[in-house]
Amino acid sequence: MSKAKTKPTPGQRMVKGLKDVADALDAGGMAEVEKRFTVRRVKIPKPAITASEVAEVRGSLGVSQGVFADLLGVSASAIRAWERGANPLSGMAERFLDAIRSDPEYWRKKVKKAAA
Repeated sequence: MSKAKTKPTPGQRMVKGLKDVADALDAGGMAEVEKRFTVRRVKIPKPAITASEVAEVRGSLGVSQGVFADLLGVSASAIRAWERGANPLSGMAERFLDAIRSDPEYWRKKVKKAAA
């Protein structure tokens, strides 16, 4: 009697796919990966946030520099420097501030809930 072939599980297919990518990388780096697989590159524009906009975003939440710093995971001195234009924001900070700017009500609720 022959054994019936079972269909691979999603996990097994994922592991095989990762092994295939690793093999391609070992065989010739990214050039080989691009030969064997569909590779798409997406460029997401980085929002440019000015010093005054940092203060506007913080003001839209109605929080102090210290609370805003805690929300962003940075120091209060970093917030002060950003608002004065003394230091540039990191790309991650710019994206986070852009997200807050796009839906300040959501973030106001998050801050209020965290303070409770």
